Amino acid sequence: MNTAIGRQTNKSARLVDRLAPFSTFLTVWFGQMVSLLGSSMTGFALGVWIYQQTGSATSFALILLANMLPKAVLAPFAGVAADRYNRRIIMIATDLGAGLATVLVAGLFITGNMQVWHIYLLTAINASMGALQGPAFGASVTQLVPKAQLGRANGLMQLGGGVSQIAAPVLAGVLMAISGLAAVLLIDMLSFLFAVGVLLLVRFPAVTSGNEAEAEGNGLSWVQQILQGVAYLRERPGLMGLVLVFSAVNFFVGMAEAVLTPLVLSFTTADRLGVIMTIGGVGMLAGSILMSVWGGGKRKVYALFGAYAFLSLGVLLAGVAPSIVVITVAVFLAFFFLPIVMSASQAIMQAKVPANIQGRVFSFEMMLHTLAFGMAYLTAGFLADRIFEPLMAESGLLTGSVGLLIGTGAGRGMGLMFVLTGILALAVATAALLNPRIRNVDTEVPDAV
Repeated sequence: MNTAIGRQTNKSARLVDRLAPFSTFLTVWFGQMVSLLGSSMTGFALGVWIYQQTGSATSFALILLANMLPKAVLAPFAGVAADRYNRRIIMIATDLGAGLATVLVAGLFITGNMQVWHIYLLTAINASMGALQGPAFGASVTQLVPKAQLGRANGLMQLGGGVSQIAAPVLAGVLMAISGLAAVLLIDMLSFLFAVGVLLLVRFPAVTSGNEAEAEGNGLSWVQQILQGVAYLRERPGLMGLVLVFSAVNFFVGMAEAVLTPLVLSFTTADRLGVIMTIGGVGMLAGSILMSVWGGGKRKVYALFGAYAFLSLGVLLAGVAPSIVVITVAVFLAFFFLPIVMSASQAIMQAKVPANIQGRVFSFEMMLHTLAFGMAYLTAGFLADRIFEPLMAESGLLTGSVGLLIGTGAGRGMGLMFVLTGILALAVATAALLNPRIRNVDTEVPDAV
């Protein structure tokens, strides 16, 4: 009997040991979710303010561009830093840096000295901090979570985005109506302080060294270590294929994202835009909950591409008609499947890449993805203002053809952009699934975690 009790005690101790890192992950995740909520409120408020001030899709798209370019430039170096240095300290420093940038812009606004370019600068600084933090946080997940729970952990990370998507537009709108933009910026500053406080209270387990030579960066320069991450992917065509395919798909989705706010505001008001985005956030929340419970199954690549097919259909649907109901359904559909796509993709990469080279691999992935988004944001405003909107105007060249299907007038050119980007994204995802190296990446590439 004593032997049985001893075995049970040992089992309980092992269970506690396994759950302890996951509880640390939950604590860190909650702190980052609060920080994300504050940042999302500021992003929504500033985006609406700029478009209302300028009336230009190009000006709005420049915010998105300012958010993407620093990530593309800093990502490779951020990956090496995440593998070289303490990932928790990196996250603390970047949260503080972003908070200080928000303090600066709040001061400019309160004193009446804020200009549009100040918002672009704030966005670029916050993006730089995010670029440094992203690989550190992403790579730390495998330190804190058992391999079997990676899908659920990534589902929870997407859940934070869903909560922010729901709450941020409503809270930002209410605060701006009651107290103005300064109140939103204050909440953002407090959210950064909360995230830092949480990180100060926890400790991360040590990184386990990988068995492969390329996972060792001792004696190598930063450039050589950056190239290690690229080499790891090149030697595994399935993983490299995933990265390249989603860079292409991100370009198409970025095109739609860049003109979503101008599209909605072309036929309705900012408060209704907030409602639409909040409902989209409900979809993201629901998809995140589904992923956090389900985990994506054993063949996550099928969950990934199946969800992306429905996401692409949502993008296409958003451009069909200038209808609040149609766009709300489309946004809900796209946002529901987005966390499944992101969680499944990240879980595959986390399982297949050694823990002590994940920073470099993830940063290279982030660099390509942000370059794709950046190119989309750079071109979307120009295409909307100069090409597609004139084509779909009341007397435009496409009035008698495409205009008969999706309508003409203000916003219909951007609607056509949604239809085309949805079709192209779906085509790229379908072609990728037909590639055997990508389709079988779950089974052909050995687990490294």
